[in-house]
Amino acid sequence: MYSSETGEWVDYRLPCPNPIAFPKHGAGPISFNGILHWFINDHGMVAFDPYKDPKSN
Repeated sequence: MYSSETGEWVDYRLPCPNPIAFPKHGAGPISFNGILHWFINDHGMVAFDPYKDPKSN
């Protein structure tokens, strides 16, 4: 993810117990209330909050 504040790219890796399959064609992430959402596995969704510190719970 690119930070316009620092001018640097950040690589986030989150553990996931199940494999995730993103659609090959279609829309990219959808932003809603500052959170990015992706449709996955034909019936699921993953959300990521880029403003939350990944080291905090």
